[in-house]
Amino acid sequence: MPDGTSECRDVVYWPFPFFATGVIFFIVIVGSEIKTKTESRFKEAYVALLSIPEILSWCTLCVFYYFRVGLIGSFILASSATLMYAVINFAHAIVHPRKMVPNSLQSYKALALDYKCNTYFVRVISYGMSYKFSLILVSYLCVNPRFKGDYSALNWMQFNKFSLVWICLPYTAMMFACVYFMSTDGFFSYAGFLSLEVITISTTSTFMIFLDAIKVLRCQKPNAKQLAIKTGMDYEDNDD
Repeated sequence: MPDGTSECRDVVYWPFPFFATGVIFFIVIVGSEIKTKTESRFKEAYVALLSIPEILSWCTLCVFYYFRVGLIGSFILASSATLMYAVINFAHAIVHPRKMVPNSLQSYKALALDYKCNTYFVRVISYGMSYKFSLILVSYLCVNPRFKGDYSALNWMQFNKFSLVWICLPYTAMMFACVYFMSTDGFFSYAGFLSLEVITISTTSTFMIFLDAIKVLRCQKPNAKQLAIKTGMDYEDNDD
């Protein structure tokens, strides 16, 4: 450098596109809450929509790490986290149509009949990109009938199991990857700025699903009456 020092920093022009997308989704959902007088479900809608910039940022970060550090360290951690995310999506793609849909409430089952294209489009995205996107169908977003399905308590327990695995495995691995990269390579680079985005987006999503996810750890096996309520089936009490 002209002043004789050896220190050099990258000039980074990064508009934080994934974080900006998350902010836009937040504004849209807040608008929905105001319009519907909180009839729509903020948490479900935001977790669903935020999952799209989340998984895209993860994939982009793997590419950035590869070109920055090669096939070592943070790249291995980040790619492993993304692969585990994909495995969870694949498991959800198997469990959802076989276990969750048949045990869902009638309002959820009706979506596939009344809004077939929209419902299957959402399922394709949730199976291929993020299992969390499936929550858009139970979000009541803008009170649009296409998103007015309802999970049973049993469905929520199954979904929360996926969330608990996601928090323990891919999320934790990705956070280690980001922290390790910034501690060894520094912050002022495209990969460093994107690492900050990934931490912010994924931690926000985790914060919103954490309390529901840990409920799985204290769930007990339901009796016949509880199971009937959870699956939305009728139950006749023999007690007078």
